[in-house]
Amino acid sequence: MRAAPRVHPEHLGAPHRSGRGWTFGLDLRIYRAAAAAAIASTDPWTASVAGLTFAGPPPTLLPYLPAALPSEGVAIIVYGSLTLLCAVVALRTVRLHVWWLLFPPISDSLIVLNSDVAVIALLVALPRLEAVSIVLKVYAALPLAIGRRWRPLAVGLGLCLLSAALPAVATIAYAAQVWLLGLAAPYRAGAAKTAPSSSS
Repeated sequence: MRAAPRVHPEHLGAPHRSGRGWTFGLDLRIYRAAAAAAIASTDPWTASVAGLTFAGPPPTLLPYLPAALPSEGVAIIVYGSLTLLCAVVALRTVRLHVWWLLFPPISDSLIVLNSDVAVIALLVALPRLEAVSIVLKVYAALPLAIGRRWRPLAVGLGLCLLSAALPAVATIAYAAQVWLLGLAAPYRAGAAKTAPSSSS
C-alpha cells in the first residue's frame, strides 16, 4: 500500500521557516519547478524545491507555465507584483483598507506567493473572469456553486477538463508523428541511395 502524500504548510498557503529563516516566494518556486518539469515532459509531482514537491491537480500548473520561461528571480518579481495587485484589488472591492494586507491569511499568501489571493480577487472583483479561479484552485468551485453562478462554474470545470486532456492530445500527436515518420523512412532511405554522390 502506498503511503499517503504528506501535506506541508506551504501547500495550504502558510509560509515555511527553513534553517535560513522565512522563505519568500516558496509556493511560486514549487509551482514553477513543476511547470518546468511538465514542459520538459517529466513528472511535475517529483520536481522539488527545498525538499517540497508540487501537490496540486494538473490544471493548477497552467497559470505557472510562463513562470518557467524566465529566471526564478524575474518570475518572483512578476508574480509577486501580480499577487500584490490582486490583494489590493480584492480589498478595495470589499471596501477594506490597504493595511488589511497585514492580516495573516493575506500576508501569508503574499510571503509565499500563493495563488489564494488571486482566487479571492477573481471571485469578488472580476466576475467576468471568475471561472479562471477554478483553474487556480479547484475548491473555488464551491463558492461558485453556493452562489448559484452556474455559467462560470461550468466554464471553469470545462477548462479543468480541457487542461487534463491536453497531455493525452499531445501524446496522441507525438505517436502520430512517430508513425508518419516510420512510414516515410523507407522512402527517405531509397531517396538517399539514389541521390548522386558529390565528387571530391
